[in-house]
Amino acid sequence: MHLCAWASGGAAWSQVMKAAERKAQAEIKQTRTTPALSKMRKPYWFEKFLWFISSENYVVIAGRDAQQNELLVKRYLRPGDAYVHADIHGAATVIVKNPHKDQPIPPSTLQQAGCGGVLRQAAAGRQA
Repeated sequence: MHLCAWASGGAAWSQVMKAAERKAQAEIKQTRTTPALSKMRKPYWFEKFLWFISSENYVVIAGRDAQQNELLVKRYLRPGDAYVHADIHGAATVIVKNPHKDQPIPPSTLQQAGCGGVLRQAAAGRQA
């Protein structure tokens, strides 16, 4: 009965409720955080193709299908870049982008590009 009489009214009850409210508001302020979402980076133009970085840090890009192969040659092949293609039906067109137009592309990068194009074609043939 004593508890009910205390809870039914009075100044003590309102003080307890106000103190609990203040404590809850303080806890809410402490636990508020900024959203964990980070800004996404803009994808590079070559990320819609098959691509890798060679051991000498050259970007090697290959088409996924005939349409992308044609797009690579017509839009993205520039003077100084290397065009690599295997003499196998369905092989991917591979372009090695050369940022140093005055220097030749190292043979190991060209070999990696050729192997990448042939392996991609072999893997596609196994899926069919």
